[in-house]
Amino acid sequence: MTITSEWKIRHNGNEYPAGEAVTLPEADEKRLVDSGLAEYTDGGETEQDLTSDDPLTPDEFSKLKADEQKVELLALSIEPAGNSEDRLKQYSEWFEANSDGGLKV
Repeated sequence: MTITSEWKIRHNGNEYPAGEAVTLPEADEKRLVDSGLAEYTDGGETEQDLTSDDPLTPDEFSKLKADEQKVELLALSIEPAGNSEDRLKQYSEWFEANSDGGLKV
């Protein structure tokens, strides 16, 4: 998918001007769109966009591939650790602090 925003987007050290069409990892795009900071430019919703907004459980997170775990953590503004055990610990701590049913990113 592609998104645009009325604001400048900074992602992984790159800056994109306001209004420029940007393609980011799907989780990061979804986070920006869900928070009202961006909108999809190609109009459609992916299957993932139609799923629940509930965060992954730590067990679900542990089953993700390393690169998927890193994208999830980056979407939460958490710098991912190098190994899977530490990433799971990072996510579990975030989940525990935010398990009131709503995402706080």
